[in-house]
Amino acid sequence: MGLAFWDKQINRANELAADSAANELLTFYTSVVSAQRDIYHLLRKHGAVDVELLSEAMPLLLKAIEETASTQLSGEMQTLKTSAPSDIYKMLLEYANHRLPTYFFAKALFQPYGRWCWENDMKLIGAKQPASERNCPACGGLPQVSIRLESDLADGGSRNLVCATCLYEWSYRRVACANCGEEAPAKLAYFKAEQFAHIKIEICETCRQYVKNVDLTELGNASPLVDDVGSAALDLWAIDRGYTKLEINLVGL
Repeated sequence: MGLAFWDKQINRANELAADSAANELLTFYTSVVSAQRDIYHLLRKHGAVDVELLSEAMPLLLKAIEETASTQLSGEMQTLKTSAPSDIYKMLLEYANHRLPTYFFAKALFQPYGRWCWENDMKLIGAKQPASERNCPACGGLPQVSIRLESDLADGGSRNLVCATCLYEWSYRRVACANCGEEAPAKLAYFKAEQFAHIKIEICETCRQYVKNVDLTELGNASPLVDDVGSAALDLWAIDRGYTKLEINLVGL
């Protein structure tokens, strides 16, 4: 819990970046997670959190990614640097209410804020009642990634989902689509590549959506959010075949 979670993400991102075809993405993601750690620390110092304080944390994110951001994000950064605090406030409220995954800056700020909220039994701004067991119990968000956990061999292992908005983790059925709930084996499939032995893409032919599953029984030191970024080649494979990711990550895949 606490800062140890963020330290683990940073260390894993650095480890993967040292030997990965996705080095550029991981370098950028490391700068994002480093900023998220600082934002989380700021929120923890203040105790009580609202959107206004979260708006004031924006410079921490902008400074951290200044040298690693893409050309597109650099353009948005220049706008944000000169934006009035009230404009940033409105942007964050819009994200809280609509959860548009393309709102990179708002999503990057909300993740440490959301995690701080549920760790401290506080309600996230914009939290929604979960529409189904596939939605986050803490804020109603969609899953970013799924995780296979160690369990007894009788059921083949358990499965958790990780929320894209607040990073809360909850249990979900092992064989079922994380988007539409499809359970028919003929409609569900997965894809793996040799270079990512602990990761598979879970595909649903009913809704044509997919989510990555990080198998911690195969690689215990993996960090699902980071390994999702490091396995960008799997996303390209799925996109080329017409599948859509349930929720894009902070590098846009």
